[in-house]
Amino acid sequence: MTDIKQALFVRNLSLAFAGLKALDDVSFSVPAGSIFGLIGPNGAGKTTLLNCLTRIYTPNSGSLTFGDVELLTRPLHDISSLGIARTFQNLELFGAETALDNVLIGALSRTPIPAVADMLGLPSARRILHAASKRALEALDRLGIAEAADRQVATLSYGVQKRVELARALVTAPRLLLLDEPAAGLNADETRALANVLRELRQAHNMTIILVEHDMSLVMGVCDMLVVLDHGEVIAQDVPSVVRKNPEVIKAYLGEEDGNAA
Repeated sequence: MTDIKQALFVRNLSLAFAGLKALDDVSFSVPAGSIFGLIGPNGAGKTTLLNCLTRIYTPNSGSLTFGDVELLTRPLHDISSLGIARTFQNLELFGAETALDNVLIGALSRTPIPAVADMLGLPSARRILHAASKRALEALDRLGIAEAADRQVATLSYGVQKRVELARALVTAPRLLLLDEPAAGLNADETRALANVLRELRQAHNMTIILVEHDMSLVMGVCDMLVVLDHGEVIAQDVPSVVRKNPEVIKAYLGEEDGNAA
């Protein structure tokens, strides 16, 4: 693997809350352009790790290097400009706004309208808004929910809301996409469609994707590599076909039958 360009290096990352270790000397690397699975039982530290990557949390020790940038030297508001986007385990949407407006927020985060131009209603502001709206609609359409564009998010099913949040992340054109349980609330057909979207993003845009997910059919079907966390520690890192047979992983997470338990 040493000849493969790495998008992200996680080195000796540790974080404790009130003396309780959430992450314990976690190290791994993520190949550029890969779909990289981060799995483990509830409370293993998966979302905590994503929160460190996006600077919501500051670890007690360790290093997070994205390309040539040390993320731990950057504030939270710099993360999007570095080309990193994420979705959340618990939805972070504006329920009273439409699906389109929610995705538009993501589009405008990369190409904001200058305050003076917006206040004066200048043509440049209208052009930026039109282009951002077009990108937002295209993102909704890519995920098969264009018909929900003008509907209030609070009226949509949980599964559709998850796709709205994914569209908001995609519209920022990230280089690194962090997905926290994107298949939650999706039926089997929707999950298969999501898998196809992830493969398409990787192929068309050479996007690096880190996937935190409990749906093992999705994980095993799309991920190139897996890291398994348990109690904040890495217990395995390998290709899915090897990880699913790892006795320690089966005992801690996958279950004894077929490695298909969530």
